[in-house]
Amino acid sequence: MSLRRDPFGEALGHLRRQLAIGAIWPGQALIIQDLAAELKLSPTPVREALARLAGEGLIEVRQGGGYRLWSADAVDLADLYEAHLSALLSSLRMLVAEPGRRVDSGDRDGDEGSVVEVTDAAFDGLVRACGNRVLLTWRRSLAQRLVWARRVEALVFDDAEVEARRLLHDLARTPDPPDQARVVASFHRRRRDGAELIARALRDLGEQESIKQI
Repeated sequence: MSLRRDPFGEALGHLRRQLAIGAIWPGQALIIQDLAAELKLSPTPVREALARLAGEGLIEVRQGGGYRLWSADAVDLADLYEAHLSALLSSLRMLVAEPGRRVDSGDRDGDEGSVVEVTDAAFDGLVRACGNRVLLTWRRSLAQRLVWARRVEALVFDDAEVEARRLLHDLARTPDPPDQARVVASFHRRRRDGAELIARALRDLGEQESIKQI
């Protein structure tokens, strides 16, 4: 029987995967003892993993102790959408400075996965193209914090799926960075302006999921 060499890494990896797939809902309490039992680990590495995620802003400390998934208000969401847009625009400006380089966005209309997953992959491609790893890490961190907001966009915007497909189509058909900048700016600023409605949808979702656990 082999011994675990990195219980902290195991706990952190598990939690990151759960956050990435949306298995933890906004406002959900993260109970150290329950997670430790689920992972067959002692509470210490689980507590350390949660502290790491809290330091990254992905979860937050609950009033009275413990942790929960970060639940954004409208101001936070508006700032996050604007910051994510800034990461994309910064990448595209770097590409403008290198005229020989273009983003190979591809036509992702037929890609597998949800619209959110496919658009996120497109955004990732824009940043990867500039070759700046720090910028890429920043964009991915912002995308992680927006994962639930992106999922409830369809509850706020009736044409969210059509709009996302149009975004993918436009990115594929407009390989020049300045044109792509206009496309992604329009997409993000609509969401920034609708941050109050998105935040309300997130609160409603958190309440529904909490009721299911009673």
